[in-house]
Amino acid sequence: MKVGICIGTYKRPNGLRRLLSKINELEFLNEFKNLEVIIIVVDNDAQKSSLKVVNSLKDQLKWPLI
Repeated sequence: MKVGICIGTYKRPNGLRRLLSKINELEFLNEFKNLEVIIIVVDNDAQKSSLKVVNSLKDQLKWPLI
């Protein structure tokens, strides 16, 4: 089963960092251990204020982040 976690943000880099860190702490019950998870961040800021946060955490998360 595939699951997408979609996050909409606008000029909230600190909140996004906290949210991604907490998502990374998620653990699934046995029957859901084989989920294919992907995290999708949509930044509505033309200045791409979330890009730095996404790039800094991308390699630290257990699921793909785009």
